[in-house]
Amino acid sequence: MNKIYTSHCKEFEHPEFCLQFDPDIALATDAEFVARLLESMVSKGSCFQDGQSMQLGWSYLMLSTQQDGSLGFKEADFQTMPLVWNIGISNTLRHLRLHKDIVERVVPTEYLSIPSFRAECVVCNELKNANGLIMMVRQEEKKRDSGWFFGCYKEGHDHNNVDNLERISLYEAVVTHAPACLPYLGFPQGMTILLGEGRPIFFYEDKELTILEGSYLDIAI
Repeated sequence: MNKIYTSHCKEFEHPEFCLQFDPDIALATDAEFVARLLESMVSKGSCFQDGQSMQLGWSYLMLSTQQDGSLGFKEADFQTMPLVWNIGISNTLRHLRLHKDIVERVVPTEYLSIPSFRAECVVCNELKNANGLIMMVRQEEKKRDSGWFFGCYKEGHDHNNVDNLERISLYEAVVTHAPACLPYLGFPQGMTILLGEGRPIFFYEDKELTILEGSYLDIAI
């Protein structure tokens, strides 16, 4: 694990932060950005303490005091339900980078709209058997509702029948039902994304969109 420390929080009588991350998973530049963000928040009066949680991207982080007196972070394991807290912010940084990079390859960056993994979504009860054929639809976000719907392509499976649907957290949906949906959660209201064997197909307000040529998304898929 690599470590990056803040250095200006003590000027405001606040503990420094220690950001731990795996360099094989996350970028040092992203960790440095978060460190500067935390310093800025502290300089403007924000106060963080042991046991507190904070949202970064779609993830929540748990703060804990380290042996050296700094505040460290734990993140969800993104593998189990209920979640397990692991030391570091590797996956949180990776997901934030992934959400941002993928959105800006399809729509303008200002359209980025990342929900909390604690927010709810609606999934169809055949999603676990969808074999990667998934329809993602982002509707209006309301309070604890992310606006996301994840459904199957199964012919005759009526998504207008509430008996075929369930409401769960985004975290549970991604971890236990549809891991393939994770990279696309930052898209805004009005988006429909079709996931299948080839490239995803993107629609915004019923208009098909193209992937920027040569982009990460274009190369990776």
